[in-house]
Amino acid sequence: MTPVTTTQSVPLAERTTLRLGGPAARFVHATTAAELVEAVRTADAADDEKVLVLGGGSNLVPTGGVNLQTAKDFIRAGASALGIGADLVDLQALRRGDAELVTERARKFLSLVAEARAEGPAS
Repeated sequence: MTPVTTTQSVPLAERTTLRLGGPAARFVHATTAAELVEAVRTADAADDEKVLVLGGGSNLVPTGGVNLQTAKDFIRAGASALGIGADLVDLQALRRGDAELVTERARKFLSLVAEARAEGPAS
């Protein structure tokens, strides 16, 4: 397994779609589910560290209220993208080593977005 890359004081704006975000005290780049699980466990072992999973960088713009029950409504109301946080990345599941749950939830969100786009705008 390739070791994860850890860097101190990394500007997040360089890694986000909208070029927003100040420096992260510690930035861990994981490229596999196993690395992600290990990174979360390592951060949990350090009592003073908070964990934020960044995905592709677009999930840094808060939208609030986006979940499996509301995703279609947001798209049908005109949203072109969804910012999904805790409903996508379950830290407890990652701590248990269940990275597949993230993939399963992502597939559900993608399916809901596809359905909403096929249905068209809300009238």
